[in-house]
Amino acid sequence: MPAITQNDSSESSSQKLVSFLTDGDDLIQCEVCLEGFHPTERPPKLLPCGHNFCEQCLFSLCCHQQRLSCLECCVNRHNGHQLKTLDELEYLHHKLINDLKQLNIRIQDVGEHIEKTLKELKNESIAHLDCGTFSEAKQALLSECERELNFAFSILENAETTPLPPAVITKMRQQHFRNSAKLYKMLNFIQKCKESVNEREGRHCRLKTKVIPSLASTTSTSNLTSSTTQMSAGQRSQSRKNLDMEAEYGTAADSIAALITIGNFGREVNRLNEPLKVLTRKQSSMLERRDAFLECAKQLKYWISDDTSKQVLLLFIDAYLNIFYQLNRLVSKYPRKEDPVRRRDVWKLVQIAYTELLRCASKHWPSQHPDRVDLVDDLAFLCSLYSDVCDQATITICMIEAARARAASDSLAEEEKHGQQLRLKLIDEHLLECRRIQKLLELRSTRTASSSQGRFRRLKRWWLRIAAVFGKRKLLG
Repeated sequence: MPAITQNDSSESSSQKLVSFLTDGDDLIQCEVCLEGFHPTERPPKLLPCGHNFCEQCLFSLCCHQQRLSCLECCVNRHNGHQLKTLDELEYLHHKLINDLKQLNIRIQDVGEHIEKTLKELKNESIAHLDCGTFSEAKQALLSECERELNFAFSILENAETTPLPPAVITKMRQQHFRNSAKLYKMLNFIQKCKESVNEREGRHCRLKTKVIPSLASTTSTSNLTSSTTQMSAGQRSQSRKNLDMEAEYGTAADSIAALITIGNFGREVNRLNEPLKVLTRKQSSMLERRDAFLECAKQLKYWISDDTSKQVLLLFIDAYLNIFYQLNRLVSKYPRKEDPVRRRDVWKLVQIAYTELLRCASKHWPSQHPDRVDLVDDLAFLCSLYSDVCDQATITICMIEAARARAASDSLAEEEKHGQQLRLKLIDEHLLECRRIQKLLELRSTRTASSSQGRFRRLKRWWLRIAAVFGKRKLLG
């Protein structure tokens, strides 16, 4: 008896499949073209996954895709991300509602803690500081959080809109976590101010001198310094809020002015007098404001040194965040040819500035310190804004700093650890958003390059045909 070869067995199984799909009363159809299978005109093809389609549909699919994938199995894969079932969407929807309710409770607790800290700062300090700016900033943040939470609950609890798409759920969660991170940042900054004031008062008491007169006197110079310090602290706590609401140019100008007033940089501050006038003048054009911000960013980097104190370093961080956010709005992604300023030039300034800031921060604070984590959060935020020109090295630095902070966060208290986790989660989300946009840009550039190469090949074939025709004519002549 002759041996049955593998080809014979495969052909027999294929014939059995064709007869099974085409014979009988009910003709089985292809799921793509909805036409019945036919042994010769539309033969069925069995894929390794077990699904079958007609040969013509599979051929068309191969012509439009680089690889063959089952159209039924790929339901769970779309545009590079996993699709969710209806049960998973409902679970994520209800989970977001529960998380936002818990977040609302924590936000109220942080607001009460901030109010308690402000009262202690006002009553326990000998100078009885005026904390009105802090209170207004706290109330504005709480009002914003409450307003956005109410709006989110009105959407989430509406039966007509449930369940929401995964992208909307992610955006909502990210937005409200960012709002809570603002409050934690403000609480941390107020506590640092309280520690600084108590330290200065204790030092003067030990020296048996009077309390710092600048905190209670009404002279013009000291009053300017005190008010600028309070203004800077309030703006520091509202930095991200102003960024999300498309902050006025004056906010960045005020942060630079606060740094100049507190920093005591001598005659070098005169170089920024003209840029500050441009930023505070309402009639300034967009181009003038852009050049002014660029000049400020270039000049401030020379003032950061190893002797920079913690308080001044915080003002540097606030000023740079406002400057580079505004430059992101003012420098176009598609500039004109005659425009000398490119986004890549701005990103080089970001690299230089934040390299110095991270170097100074590493000398003042450990990896898990909230101020150092806030600095990394700001840099990750700028990475997401400048994702079109951001480099991989800066993203790696943010990831390393976040990993160090996450590994050392066990030494923090429970309340501080929760705020730390929120900030670290924001850092991860910013970096993921940056990488997502960069991947999309890479895909777009790849498609553009392949299409241009295809046009070049067609043009080359067309030119060779013309040359061949003219060559034949010369031979005949």
